Amino acid sequence: TSSAAFCPLHDASACPSCPHMDLPLTDQLERKQARVAGLLADGANPVRASVWEPPQPSAPERFRNKAKMAVSGTVDAPVLGLADARGLSVDLRRCPLHVPAVEAALPVLTRLITELRLTPYDIAADRGELKHVLVTASPDGELMVRLVCRTADRVPDLRAALPRLREELPGLAVMSVNVQPVH
Repeated sequence: TSSAAFCPLHDASACPSCPHMDLPLTDQLERKQARVAGLLADGANPVRASVWEPPQPSAPERFRNKAKMAVSGTVDAPVLGLADARGLSVDLRRCPLHVPAVEAALPVLTRLITELRLTPYDIAADRGELKHVLVTASPDGELMVRLVCRTADRVPDLRAALPRLREELPGLAVMSVNVQPVH
């Protein structure tokens, strides 16, 4: 069966992130297994199918424990998801593939962007401060949040916001800032 029914963004062709979602999971696994076997095979010593363990499918939804979200939009209406050079954005805060802890963290981080006035990066104009928000959830509920900024200018503001952020995200174990000044 197709798993696209649970993702309105995919059904509306608004999100290019999961191009194989319309394929039944068994077909996806067969294609991926064949591709990997083909990549690892060489002409003199092909990899035999008998050496492969059978693929282990993930759950059809709520399995992705990491979200790398481009930050676009405006300070008052940030968009977390996909962004391209033309300024088009796809909001993935409600992506049905994210584990619940990641999905719950994203609105909190969106509010942080607005409250601290962290200007989303505009790819086309090459301006703005905040490029990406990455959230990773561990199986035991801990969260790691990484913000990718153009400069270290806002690190003091982020440090000052950390106690409140820990209250709103009780699982927050690690928060870091990567400074990436390159376009």
